[in-house]
Amino acid sequence: MGPITAATEERTAGREAAPLVLERYRLHRRLGAGAFGTVWLARDERLEREVAVKLVPRERVNEGRFEREARAAARLAHPGIVTLYEAAVDDEGAYLVSELVRGKTLAELLTAGRLSDRDIVSVGIALCDAL
Repeated sequence: MGPITAATEERTAGREAAPLVLERYRLHRRLGAGAFGTVWLARDERLEREVAVKLVPRERVNEGRFEREARAAARLAHPGIVTLYEAAVDDEGAYLVSELVRGKTLAELLTAGRLSDRDIVSVGIALCDAL
């Protein structure tokens, strides 16, 4: 199945069964969208777990670069880095399936008000540790 269409979004919003991506990931709800694609909350029907699926339209995909970056990301193992479970490219686009991270986004935290110095240092240390 290729990138998600408006019809798929309507089916998902209407609680009809959404199609499977890569024959095993059922999309449930759009989590966000950016310049390079859309991220969905999905369920891995085979392993019975929630995942995040990023769908990248074909016109945004440089296949060689995508494959290299996916292999590099798959080698990373750290509690502060999202685990990549699967990556694929087909005629319609690219797909990244990763661990689902729950919690607030940085934008939500900043909207709630200024972070304390202690929180800023804590986030900075966690970022440096992951890098």
